[in-house]
Amino acid sequence: MPVGVKSLDLRGQKFGPGAATLLAGVIKINASLTSVGLLVNQFDDAAVAMLLKLREEKPALTTLCGLEPDQTEADFAGWGLGPADARLLAPEIAGSASLTEVCCRVNNE
Repeated sequence: MPVGVKSLDLRGQKFGPGAATLLAGVIKINASLTSVGLLVNQFDDAAVAMLLKLREEKPALTTLCGLEPDQTEADFAGWGLGPADARLLAPEIAGSASLTEVCCRVNNE
């Protein structure tokens, strides 16, 4: 990955738990990375827990869901979100001072 990359959009790539481990390594060593979009992949509970822990340990990384810091609305209707996505989104929604509306209608269980 080139030096200075601040954002990666990896949504919907069908990455599984093994890819999450590789991505975590890349995220960990990239000092400039602040945003990664990882929704709509095929992560299991352990992969999600690992990614959330990494986000806690890396304060410059503000999102694993691709949300913008001052974003007021987020529309995920029809994205095909599943339980792993909900676990990635929940702390970001709860910790956002700017989000006033989030739509998650018509997604997977």
